[in-house]
Amino acid sequence: MERTIAQIDLELTKLRQQVAEEKKLHTTTKELSRQILQRQTAVVECQNALSKEQADVDALEKRSVTSFVAAIQRNKEDRLDKERRELRAAKARYDAAVRDLEDLKWRLDRANTQLAELVGIKNQLATLLDEKSNLLFAMGGRDSEALLDLENAIFTCRVQQKELSEAIEAGKHAISALHAMLKALDVTKGLGTWDIAGSGLFTTVSKLEKSDEVRDRADTAHRAMSRFQTELADVSFLEIPDLQLNEFTVFADSFFDGIFSNTLGNGQITVAQDSAIDALDVIEELVEELCAQLQESNMDKEHLEEERAELLTK
Repeated sequence: MERTIAQIDLELTKLRQQVAEEKKLHTTTKELSRQILQRQTAVVECQNALSKEQADVDALEKRSVTSFVAAIQRNKEDRLDKERRELRAAKARYDAAVRDLEDLKWRLDRANTQLAELVGIKNQLATLLDEKSNLLFAMGGRDSEALLDLENAIFTCRVQQKELSEAIEAGKHAISALHAMLKALDVTKGLGTWDIAGSGLFTTVSKLEKSDEVRDRADTAHRAMSRFQTELADVSFLEIPDLQLNEFTVFADSFFDGIFSNTLGNGQITVAQDSAIDALDVIEELVEELCAQLQESNMDKEHLEEERAELLTK
C-alpha cells in the first residue's frame, strides 16, 4: 500500500534529525579525540613531575636517619617540609589532569556508542526523499523538486538553531563556572599567602577550606570550558575568528595547570583573576556572536517557510 505524503513527512522528520545528530557526533568525536591527546600529554607531564617530587621527598626522608648537627638538621627539615608541599601540589595537578582525561574519554565512548546506532541512516534518508519526490510528481506537483529543496533548507536552519542553542547554553555554563571561581579567588585575597596543597607553615583551617574550594571551582570551570569548546566545533558554519579560538585554547591548556602551583599569594591570585577575566571576555564575545547568528537563522527560516507556503498554495 502506497504511503501518503503526511506519513512520509513524519518519517522524514525523524530521519533528518538522526542524520543531523550523526553529523554532530562525528564532529564531537573528532574534537574530543583532539582534547584527549592534549590531556594525555598533560597527564604524562604531571606524572613525571609527581615522580620527581616523590623522589626528592624520599631522598630527604632517607637522609633523616643520618646524624646531622643541629643547624644542618633544621635546614633539612625546612627543605623536607617544602618538598612535601610541592609533592602534594604535584599530586593535585596530576589528579586534576586524570579526572579531566577520564571525563573526556567517557564523553567520547558515549558519542561512539550513539554513532554505532546510526549506521546507514543517510542511505535511509536518501531513499525516502526519492520516494516523496516520485509521489509528488505522480500527483502532478510541478514544483516538487523546489518544494523538497525548501524543506531541506528549512530543516538545515532548524539544525543550525539547535547547534547554536546548545553552544550558547554551554558558553553560559562556562561563564557561570568562571564567575564562581573568581568569587572563590577573591575571598582568598584576605587570607594572605595560602597553600593549595593544604599543608606547611601557611596552613590554617580557613585557608585549607578555601584552597579546596578554589581547586574544585577551577576543575569545574575547566570542564565547562572543555564542553563549550566541543560545542563550538559543531557550529563550524560560523565565521569565528581563529584568534579567539586560539586564545580560548591557550587559556584552557595553561591557566588551569598554573592554578595548582603549591602556593598563591595575593599577587598570584590577581594574575589568576586577570587570566579568568580574559577568558570571560573571549567566551562572552563568542556567546554574543552565537546569539546574533541564532537570531539571523530564525529570520532565514521564517522567510523559507513563507516561500514554502506560497509554493503549496499555487
